[in-house]
Amino acid sequence: MSQTSTINLTGRVALVTGAGRGIGAAIARVLTRDGADVIGIDLPDFDLSDTATLEDRLAAIVADKGPIDILVNNAGVTVLGSVL
Repeated sequence: MSQTSTINLTGRVALVTGAGRGIGAAIARVLTRDGADVIGIDLPDFDLSDTATLEDRLAAIVADKGPIDILVNNAGVTVLGSVL
C-alpha cells in the first residue's frame, strides 16, 4: 500500500547534501514536488570537507536564493573493507 502526502513548501529554500543519487536524490525530488526551491549539492562539484571554501559557497547560495529554510544533511562516505 502506497500513500503519498504533500506539504506546501512554496517559497521555502531547501539545501540537500548528497543529492546526486539514491536517498538524497529522492528527497530532493519530493521537496521539489512539494514546491520548495531545492539546491542539491554533491561531489565532485561541492566538497563539504573543503572548509576553506565552504563558508564562501554557502554565503553565495544565500545571497542568490535567500536564507535556507530546510537542511537535509544526507552526504556520506562509504569505505569498503574488513572491520579487522
